[in-house]
Amino acid sequence: MEQRISAWEARRRFGKLLNDVTRNHASIIVESHGEEVAVVIPIDDYRNWRDQRESWFRRFREISEQVDMPAEEAEALGVEAMGWGRDQANLCE
Repeated sequence: MEQRISAWEARRRFGKLLNDVTRNHASIIVESHGEEVAVVIPIDDYRNWRDQRESWFRRFREISEQVDMPAEEAEALGVEAMGWGRDQANLCE
């Protein structure tokens, strides 16, 4: 479940916000002056994201070494491939 809350309201109700995140597995987007500035998510979601990201970059470093390609170029190709994959997934929706 995703919720939106103003930064002012998040400060005022931080305890309840944390309770919603931990008990209800909520994701809460914090906005300031109508712009998204932060998100509060369950720690397990954050750790999964972090681990996947680290794994992705580690794999691209390995590939760049195998094909004698600079890591930056391999990462750029990876980002391009991810964008293509997202575009394909959007076409299927």
